[in-house]
Amino acid sequence: MNKKEFTERVKLQCPQELLSFIEKGIESAGELLGRNGVYEVYDIPKAIQYIARLAPHLASKQDDKQSVSIKLTTTAQDLITSDFLADKLTPWVETVRVEIFGLPQPPFSSLKEAEKWIIEDAQKQHPVGQYINWNEFKQTLHHSVKVPTALAKSSPLRVTLSYERAMEYLGSDGKTHRVFISEPAPQDWAMPQMRQSANKFTPLNWLENEARAMTRATGFIQSSLVQFVLTGTQPMLPRFIATGHWEYQALPSGEVMQPMRIDVEIRSKDLTFNELHQIYNGYRSLLPLKKSKKLNKRHLDVYQLVREMGSPPNKAIVVFWKSVRQRWNELHEGQKDKQYSTWKGIQKAYSRSIEKLNKKDTL
Repeated sequence: MNKKEFTERVKLQCPQELLSFIEKGIESAGELLGRNGVYEVYDIPKAIQYIARLAPHLASKQDDKQSVSIKLTTTAQDLITSDFLADKLTPWVETVRVEIFGLPQPPFSSLKEAEKWIIEDAQKQHPVGQYINWNEFKQTLHHSVKVPTALAKSSPLRVTLSYERAMEYLGSDGKTHRVFISEPAPQDWAMPQMRQSANKFTPLNWLENEARAMTRATGFIQSSLVQFVLTGTQPMLPRFIATGHWEYQALPSGEVMQPMRIDVEIRSKDLTFNELHQIYNGYRSLLPLKKSKKLNKRHLDVYQLVREMGSPPNKAIVVFWKSVRQRWNELHEGQKDKQYSTWKGIQKAYSRSIEKLNKKDTL
């Protein structure tokens, strides 16, 4: 059968919660399924298995601006590597299941059941660390930015301190969700005889800690490892991951800084030029560099001149900018194309630089 017929057959047998991933999953599996455009009936179970494993990578995130959108591809080498690492993790995963649920077998048969448990357990936690969705988290965070100003005058404060531990998981709606955990993180007890402290923490806290440690050990993404523990679906190693992170840091002055960084992880040994180009376009979109022009030499000269003459005052603004304009024109005597005819012109040039530096993308 052809690809279209194969896709329709897969839809008839695929679990409801995976339906939104079928077409992209089959496309991503590429060389692992069809042979010269011909698909066989016996490949249907294999396709459903691949779709389940690729779903955490194909899922859209609640905070889409923090993740680079990529065209996912999976090669035979990726699958072999993933299976090898999953086999290495299986005893660890079974240990975690016993510690949390009492049995080494997967405790849930579907993403919907697993999600229900995650939400219910999160809501049992201390109010500061209870389950909240992404929009609620943003509101809490933005509110927190304003609250600690007095404290920040005496000591810099990271306003994300109470929320910096978050566990990602694949929801039954086809999206990657986050659950925030404020309790102290357990230590990474790798040896079975040193893991008695598991019962001192909530099940969700322990699961988040173990999934985070597994991520560090293997390179699998956290949401796929949570899925592995809870439903038994083995994870798939990403070829690369490019993610943007906003940091929130209050200064002693009370001002809150929100710098952004881009992290790129390359896990594949045979990354293609096209994939490297996706990374390039992705980080330029995240920063964002595609939508705005770069600051140029003129911006730099204006900025440095204003710094030399002192910061723009709250009062006597016109007097200050007239003096800046006069000094600028003196420095560029005979260069009419660089001179400013009004004080508003050079003020605008400076403001554009500051606006670009102060620009904060909406979370």
